[in-house]
This record gives sequence, C-alpha cells and structure tokens, in this order.
Amino acid sequence: MREFLSKVLSDKGWYCIVGLRSGKPTKQVFVESLDEVEAVADQLMQDEYNAYFACAKYETNNGRVKENAAYFKAAWLDIDCGEGKDYPDQETAVNALVKFCNDNYLSVPTIVDSGRGLHVYFVWEEDVGREEWTLVAEQLKALCRQGGLYADPSVTADAARILRLPGSKNYKVDPPLDVAVLLEGETTTYEKHKSCMGVVPALPEKPDYISDEPSELQKSLQQNQIFRFSTILQKTADGLGCAQIQYIIERPHERVEPLWRAGLSIAKFCVDADVAIGIVSEGRSDYDYDVAVRKSEAIVGPYTCKTFEGLNPQACKKCAHRNSLTTPLRLGVEVLEAEEGETVLLTDPTGKTMEYTVPDIPAPYFRAKNRGIYCKTDDDSILIYENDLYLIKRMHDPVRGDLVLAKLHLPKDTPKEIIIPLSVLTATEELRKLLASYGVISGGKSFTAIQSYLIYCAKQQQHSQEAEILRTQFGWVDDDTKFVLGTKEIHADEIRYSPPSEVTAPYAKLMHEKGEMVEWKQVVNTYNLPGFEPHAMAIFFGLGAPLMKFTGYNGLMVNLLNRESGTGKSTILKVINSIYGHPTDLMGQERDTLAHKMFRLGVSNNLPVTNDELTNMRGEDVSIYSYGVSNGRGPGRMQAQANMERKNDTTWATISISSSNSSLIEKLGAVKVSSTGETARIIEYQIDATNNLTKDEAYQLFEGQLMRNYGVAGVIFLQYCVKHKAEVLKLYEKTRAEFDAMAQFTNRERYYSAGYACAFTAAIIAHKLGLHDIDYQRVMQWAIANLVPENKNMLAQSRVTYKENLGDFINQNLSSILVINGPVSSGQPMPDIYPRDKLIIRIEPDTSHMFIATKPFREYCASGQLILRDMLRVLKNEGVFIGEVKKRMNKGTKLAGPPVNAYLFTIDETIMGLDDLLETVNSTNDNSRG
Repeated sequence: MREFLSKVLSDKGWYCIVGLRSGKPTKQVFVESLDEVEAVADQLMQDEYNAYFACAKYETNNGRVKENAAYFKAAWLDIDCGEGKDYPDQETAVNALVKFCNDNYLSVPTIVDSGRGLHVYFVWEEDVGREEWTLVAEQLKALCRQGGLYADPSVTADAARILRLPGSKNYKVDPPLDVAVLLEGETTTYEKHKSCMGVVPALPEKPDYISDEPSELQKSLQQNQIFRFSTILQKTADGLGCAQIQYIIERPHERVEPLWRAGLSIAKFCVDADVAIGIVSEGRSDYDYDVAVRKSEAIVGPYTCKTFEGLNPQACKKCAHRNSLTTPLRLGVEVLEAEEGETVLLTDPTGKTMEYTVPDIPAPYFRAKNRGIYCKTDDDSILIYENDLYLIKRMHDPVRGDLVLAKLHLPKDTPKEIIIPLSVLTATEELRKLLASYGVISGGKSFTAIQSYLIYCAKQQQHSQEAEILRTQFGWVDDDTKFVLGTKEIHADEIRYSPPSEVTAPYAKLMHEKGEMVEWKQVVNTYNLPGFEPHAMAIFFGLGAPLMKFTGYNGLMVNLLNRESGTGKSTILKVINSIYGHPTDLMGQERDTLAHKMFRLGVSNNLPVTNDELTNMRGEDVSIYSYGVSNGRGPGRMQAQANMERKNDTTWATISISSSNSSLIEKLGAVKVSSTGETARIIEYQIDATNNLTKDEAYQLFEGQLMRNYGVAGVIFLQYCVKHKAEVLKLYEKTRAEFDAMAQFTNRERYYSAGYACAFTAAIIAHKLGLHDIDYQRVMQWAIANLVPENKNMLAQSRVTYKENLGDFINQNLSSILVINGPVSSGQPMPDIYPRDKLIIRIEPDTSHMFIATKPFREYCASGQLILRDMLRVLKNEGVFIGEVKKRMNKGTKLAGPPVNAYLFTIDETIMGLDDLLETVNSTNDNSRG
C-alpha cells in the first residue's frame, strides 16, 4: 500500500481516504502522511468498509472537489470485468489494454485488481497541476473511445476520482475479494506520455454529467421544471425519444455497467425515480433493486448525450434530437404551471416580501410555477420570457390612441409598469427599444416570441375588456365622484392606480408621497406664528384650489408681492406645492412662456398652479393670463397644416398663486386704459419679512425637512372632499355667506368672494383632519382687517370713467390741438394755438365745442380695449358727446383742407376747464419750441 501510493501520488498536499459500506454513513478523512493513511485504512478494513483513495493530492483538507485537487502524478482508467460487462474476465481486459498501449506507444501501466475489474495507472516521474492533467486525461478518454478500449469514461477525466486502495478488501462480494497490484508498471515523464497521444487539444474541463453550478437564471428556470421518466418512455415508444434508454431497457443482458449507470443517471432525476430506477435495472439475473438505488445515490448529475454516445455510439446515429439536446433527461421535462389567482410571494430589493396574484394569461400561454412565461405546444412547453411580463388592462390616450399597460417583475427590482401604445406593440424595433429601456433583454427569434405573446394577449383583451380612458388632466372626474392626483385615482373608500397619459406623465411623477405626515405638519405649523398671517392665507388658497370648481367661477389669481428678495414669497409657493407633491419641481419658473403657463393650467385643472417670479411678465401677458385663469379655458389655435381650428376642450377651475417683485395690477394699468376686469380677478398683497425665524431655522425647515416630507397631506384632504362632497359644499356656502357679510362684498368682488370662501373652507377641513394647527380664525380676521380693504381699493383705483378716458386722450394729444374761435368771418383772426404735430383735435372756445378726428380716437379706444359705442352712448347721456359730423379741422387757418369725419363734444368743466386746457396747450408748445 505504502509503496503503491508513493509511486502514483505526489509528495505534496493532502491524502484523502474514503470508506464506503452499504447502509452505513460514508467516511472521508484527509491526512498528511502515509503512516496516517495506513492507520485509517486498517480501521476501515476492521469495520468491513470498502477502502478508497483519492487519485490526486489536495491543496487543503476542505473537501474532495475538483477545484481543491492540486497535484497529479498519473492518469487512470477504470475497466469493468465480469458477466454483463464489456469484458467477461480480467484476462480479456488485460489483452485489450496491452493492445491499446502498443497501438498508442504508451508506457506499461501499473494495474490493480479491484476485486472484479481493473484499475490502470499511467505513472509519471513528476507531478503536474490540474489544468495540465485535464488536457491529458481528456485525450486519454478520447483515445479509449477511438481505440475501442472500454473504460468507464466518467472516471478517466474526473479530477476528484477515488479508486480502490491496494491492500484492502472488496466487500461487494461474499466472500470479500482482495484488492492487489497485478503489475508494477513503468514510470515516464509527463511530456513523453503526452507526446505518445499526439497533439493534445485545449479541451474544457467538463465531466460526463451535467454538473456545472447553474447560474441564478438557470436555477430560477429549473424551479419551474420537473422530469418524468414515463414521458421519456412514451416519446421513445412513439419514435421521438431516446434510443439509448430503449437499448438499456430492451437488452438487459447486453447492458454493460457504464451504460447501466448512465441510464440510472437519467432515472434518478425524474419525479418517478422509484419506478424508473427499477425499469432501467431489471431483466438481469443479478438484479437487486436496493443495489440499484445505492448505485444511483452516488451519481452526481444526469449524463450527457455525448457520454451516452461514447458508451454506445451506434444508438445515437439516427437520433432525431442529435445536436439539439444536452441530455436525454430533457425529453421528460414538464413545466409546472401556476394557477390563475394564485398568490405569489416576491422579495423586493429592501428584503420586504411583496404579494401579487397570478394574472389571467390567455392559453396557450401560461405563467410557470416559479416565474416566467411559457407557451404550451403539442409536444412541449416553450419558454417565451424568463421573468413575469403580462398585460394588465387596455387604455386609450387621446393623444397616442389605444395602449396596453404591461407589468414586469425583474428578480432584483420592484415591479415596473410599462405603457405600450399599440402602434409600438406592432413595430418590432420600437417595441424592442421600449422594453429594453425597462430591462427586458432579448433579440432575434426570442424577441419575436415575446412580441407575438404580447400581441396575442392584447387581442384577447379587446374581446374581454373595455378600454380605460387615460386622464389628460388632474382633478375632478366622472361627475365629480373621483379626484385624480398624479397616478392616484382617489375614490371615497379606496385609491386606485391611474396610469398617466403622455400629457400628464411628466407632472404625475412629481405628485408622490415622501416622508411622514407629522414632519410635514411641523413645517406648515410654523405659519401659526403671529406675523405669518399673510403666509398662512396663501397656504389656504393652495389648499382651497380643488374647491374652485364648485363656486360657479373658473379661477382666481393670487400674487404675492414684495420688491425685495428673501421675504419668503417663493418659500410659500414651495409649501403650497408640498401639499400635493414635490415642493420645487411642481413650480413654474420665470423663463416659462405664456403658452406653457396656460398649458400647466390645463393639466393641473383643479390643482393649484404656482409660478415663481412673474416680475418680468409683460402687462399684455398678465392680462391674457389673468383672464385665462378666470375663464377656465385656453385660447383657441389653428392647425398648422390645415385651414381649420384645433379642437380645444381643455378647461379648468383653480387658483393660480404666483410671486413677483413688482405689482401685476400696476402692469395692467400701464397697458390698459381700464383694467377693472383683470383686477377683479387678482388678489395681490404684500409679503413682508418677519423676525419669526432665523436664517438657519428657515433653512432647516424649508430646505431640509420640507424636502424630505411632502405629498402626504393632499391625499388625505382630497379623499375627505370626495367622500363628503355634499358636506364640504354646505360648509363652503356657509363660509362664503359669513365672510361676504364681514367683508361687505358686492357683485363686483364676486371672484374675491369665491376665492376667500374656498381658502377658509379648506382651512377648516384640513384643521379638522389634523393636517395643520394654524389659527384660521385669526387669519380670517387679519384678511378682513387688512387684505380685503386693500383688494377693494385696488379695484376702485382700476375703475376709470369714460370722461376720464376722454381726458386721457386729450392729454396724450396736446401737441395736436388747434384752438380757434369760430365761426370765422372775413379777415380770419389768427388762431390762439397752432398744433405742433398733425392735427387731431380742434377746439372752438367761443362755442365750447371740441372736434376730434374719428380715426385716431377709434385707434385709442381699440388699443385701450374700450368699447367705443358704449363710451359715446354714455357720454351723450351725460351731455358731453353731441354727435358725429363732417368738419374742416383747419378752417380759419392759412392752410386749406377738406372736411373729415369728427366727433363733436361739448367742453365739460368736469373733463377739463377751458382756461386750464389753453394754458396747458400753450405750455406744451412753449416747451417744445424752447
């Protein structure tokens, strides 16, 4: 034993000795010396164990696996002999071995009698590593197959192989047989041995069975599968199975042990293994079921088709599955189906367990037990996609047309929802790019299978589902029974997912919940401090915006004003946004165009719209925007490529809240003769700096805490309004009546009335729900005492009488006035005043008449948005306007001219005294001459 081991094993590394006995646990021991080997072997034989040694030495004592096998000093063969084996006796086997060695110029090997067969060792003078050994071992296995030497191919290239220990007993037979060295062979160098076999190819280190550690993907797919031996037999009977299995079963007396073991390797891994093992083993006189089971227990994995072919080449020549299967076991595969409605447990990236219900996937497609989508055919179940990908519902987007909503479950990610337009679903390349952007990796025929599956499911849904309309706006929907906020459809008793349309998607992702309600509430409650009443008022306007729809008016504009920066105007807008979503990303910016501002009104619909820094907004745009807010509809436009109007069905009812460093109402007054209409739709007030918070405190609250906690209050508030809408509207009417009485509002202040009522109704409800602790009664008293009088004053200042408009026109044209008495007789007295510019106005002091050329006056009224007919009617009733006449405007001067159309007015002292007018005109002309 010692001499043999010294010859065939390296001096380096650990010895491994293994003891096997039927019905007893396996014993495996690593030792470092031959003395220890002998001691272990002696004990095994005393216990009547079959003693084996590892044919390689190991780097460590951490396991007998090929990766640990480090030092090799021989190549080996295992040749079975006896009845039913390839060789009937050892003599026949030795003769075949001698011929094989001579044919291939191999050195004389060392031969061990294993009790019934032969163990053969080609010993080298030096040891080599596993990679070098594997090259030679694979070539030796190939030479055996080519040269007709029947050696067990699963042994020859197995780096972790154990063989019987010379000097021990073979207890498989009774009485036990000796394991002894029959022939002490030669030693040669590794290089010489390798050269005898010719060029050694760089073959991969692969066992004869499928034993590679599967990838995570393979493990996942394997959990979907079982293998059934009865299926293999049925396919074989139909001529579509495995000729090797058929040969093993039908010719038991010709079945040699390596081929039998190959059959067992298939039977073992089937769910009906208890029957299958008997089927591939019975038929021989020495058949013992228990022996067959123990034999199968030592098999690591199913043998490959390549191994079967090496053992019995003839059977594989006409195989229908040649080069398409890796192992006959695949013929028995069945994919386990998940049941519709079954609850599936998944683990998200944080380790949290998630549940979802197996969807209804139309046949012949189905979800497998573990995961993945398959298609069932007559012969097999074909994998379509390895992860769960299925359609949830049909949808229709007014912009993109019909869509389907798909759901994707990747193993390490949270579930993803994918909106797929049907125009994309049927366009292969567009669909591939879309799915790839969500993590679906596939190509070629595999991707075509995915596309066909999704199209099939979409067609089935068209027969079973009504398309859900994607919302193009947020706010109240379905007869005001629900409210859409981002991707949430808020019902009275539940919240459903509402997939965004192409229009709402960029904003929907900003309307989500983050952080804790108690943290957000702490920020908002800061405005309960005295001095923060203007700030709290703005917050209430933001809360009340969703109620504007029920007021009978479409909108109101609120502008927070201070010429200085740092007073908290923008911060208030952030807090308003935080009610419903992201504090800053929901805010309109100074650089946004007027068209974009109007677009945001349409998308937001019943949610507040915030715009930061309208300081540089032109007066004309302020007028358009303020009217747009209150009209609840965007401006119409023509189609670009057709002489027809674009459909414009976008409406809204909301409160728009903005900030600026200059007054928007004053901007209106600068561009309009009368801005009463716009002023009645704008609540503008001052936000002054306070000493309530230090700079650091404000930063911690509004740049820190608020940015970590937002979007939590809006859902609570809106669901209450949906569920208790009738009560909310009653509260609104009550609040409006009480506030109007205190504010003494008239019909002129109807927009103010609606806005304040919405704000304080929302403040009361939010307080009741525990969303804030601000003293809204104190804020209301502040508004009555300070804000309402300011609103009324601004509105009054914006009102201009028609007499004032006429006076304004005269003032704008002082250098275009001719003053002359008339009628003028011969001699024609010199005019009192000549016009410096073109003649527009003629004044006759002696008759108190004033003539104004009609064209410039009409242009003035049009530019100032004055209604000329109404103006003339009112002035006529007031005795100022006499009528339209033909008048030679330059009569009485040295210049001649034809008569022109002119409006004839009486000079009214309430407009301008005649003496004052003449003095003003003279002064203007004197200044121009100077």
